[in-house]
Amino acid sequence: MTILQMNQQHIIGHRGARHEAPENTLGGFVHLRQLNVNKVELDVHLSADQHLMVIHDETTQRTCNAQQQVRLTSTSQLQAMNSAAQWDQWPTIETIPRLEQVLQAWPLLEHIQIEVKTLANDQDRRIMAEQLHTLIQAYSLFSIDAVITSSDQAFLQQSMLVNTLKHGLVADATCQDPVATAQQLGCRLLALDYRLFNATIAHQASNIQLPVSLWTVNSPAVAHQAIALGASSIITDKPTTLLKWIENAEAIAAENQAKLRQDIVVKPSIYWDYRPAAMPIDSVIIHSMHHPDSSTPIAPTACIQRLEDYAVSAHYIISRDGEITQLVAEEFSAWHAGTSQLPNGLPQKNNINHCSIGIELIGLETDTPTNVQYQQLKQLIQTIEKRITLKYILGHSDIAPGRKTDPWNFDWSQLTDSQHQLHNTNVYHR
Repeated sequence: MTILQMNQQHIIGHRGARHEAPENTLGGFVHLRQLNVNKVELDVHLSADQHLMVIHDETTQRTCNAQQQVRLTSTSQLQAMNSAAQWDQWPTIETIPRLEQVLQAWPLLEHIQIEVKTLANDQDRRIMAEQLHTLIQAYSLFSIDAVITSSDQAFLQQSMLVNTLKHGLVADATCQDPVATAQQLGCRLLALDYRLFNATIAHQASNIQLPVSLWTVNSPAVAHQAIALGASSIITDKPTTLLKWIENAEAIAAENQAKLRQDIVVKPSIYWDYRPAAMPIDSVIIHSMHHPDSSTPIAPTACIQRLEDYAVSAHYIISRDGEITQLVAEEFSAWHAGTSQLPNGLPQKNNINHCSIGIELIGLETDTPTNVQYQQLKQLIQTIEKRITLKYILGHSDIAPGRKTDPWNFDWSQLTDSQHQLHNTNVYHR
């Protein structure tokens, strides 16, 4: 298995690549294709002469520096404007394209979400649905993964009477129950504000086989976690950023797997963050754990489930018989330290997770770690030290005194060697 779950096939360009090129323009869509991304989300409005214009706002002010209502302006007038007006370094003028022009220029298009912005009245909803029907037939959009999306529920109902193409509900915080609403409307996609996505929604959507496409995600770590939780795709303003992260993460995962000893099992957790470059790893934090509510409280699978239940993680877990399981790659921050700080006398840091590697020893509170756990822990730390310059080896109770008492019944002399010197009780300082 590999730590990475997100890949290039999950990436959908938002209005092309909104932070990398002028949004909703032919040039912006060319930029996306040059990244080998043939999946796009774009927006459409009706012009005065009832063409489908690819533009997000109701007016041209933000993108074109021209105050015109799209619905009251002819196609020729709209296409005389420059949608790259805010891009000083963009080399060409970019007109507001018709949807037909986008489809003509994109023969290798794999996926498209055509978002219909809220319409003023039922007549416009009917016209929009009929115009889409004409283009769907002309460009055989049934042959690709094409979806008509909207937050305008009345439009979705109207369009479904005319178009047999898939429809999707665009939902934000104003939609009280997005999964149920999408199901009631007969939608086959939920395009959801990523800030609303959680395990409950992921479970609800999975139960009815409803794909969830998240907008607008520009953080690679957030995107990765969302895919791991069950999102089907990521709509992003920054496809280059996410693609570079994917490439780097694949290399990191491959390198990390090569570094691991053969007896280490890899079971990726979704609970991790990208480490800030300004906070190098310098510590190992040792924990103890079991699953008090399980019939097998010291089984590795039960302990991993316990971490998942509390939305936390560790880099490694060591079982009573010495089996080591890696949940998070060392290059990433695991969620193991909680509210904590280094003991008095040591330099203080804002987030211990970002500068540490967390290791859980499985056992009951009355248990002493087994000899093989000590052996495996020491070997694991020695292996880590070949890659990372460690300064501190600490217990969870050292960084969260009064809140935590683990590692339980731990014999710190088991880690003492010529390279480690006692700094304070239960704290080792290189």
